[in-house]
Amino acid sequence: MKNLFLLCLSLIYCQLGVAQNDYYPLVPGTTFEMEFGEVYAQMGSSHGRMAITEQTKTIDNKSYTIIESLYGDGTNFSSAMTLYVRTDAEGNIWMASSIDEKESLAFPTANKLTKGYRWTTTTAGIATENLVVDTNGTFKCPNGKTFNNCLIVEQIQDGIPIVRSYAQKNVGPVATCVIEDGQEIIMQYLTNKF
Repeated sequence: MKNLFLLCLSLIYCQLGVAQNDYYPLVPGTTFEMEFGEVYAQMGSSHGRMAITEQTKTIDNKSYTIIESLYGDGTNFSSAMTLYVRTDAEGNIWMASSIDEKESLAFPTANKLTKGYRWTTTTAGIATENLVVDTNGTFKCPNGKTFNNCLIVEQIQDGIPIVRSYAQKNVGPVATCVIEDGQEIIMQYLTNKF
């Protein structure tokens, strides 16, 4: 479960520094609140927060923004993971985990994100293939809110899709689902951004 959690964070929690990426317009000082589906609920938490801090960390002479991933019951939160992210001049989002601080392409520039586009992300030594499966998808949250015109990316290991993530332009990550037997099981979905 921990490996799955790390894989999901590697795609979801990306940040920018120099250029914007329309699908992940995450700026320091922004917090995303997520409600967890049954996957995380099994771990004893019902809500999560992704806080894009105004703090930075230098790794190999590159400045990264620090993102804190938190989980809890909606009132009390504790840290789940720290990620370091940066954006290059073209809008590619690079990430290094707090586990090994090795940089990997987390998310390519938005103009490359067409149906069928693939790239590999490595987090804490775990390589995952990413595939854009749709650029005009829809995600309907259990709370009734609908996100349209979403980029849908599947994370694939050993040729099998294991995670499907949804991101809406100018909003950012809106949902992440685990794929089991071809069916989506909601891990988390966006409830608030401030």
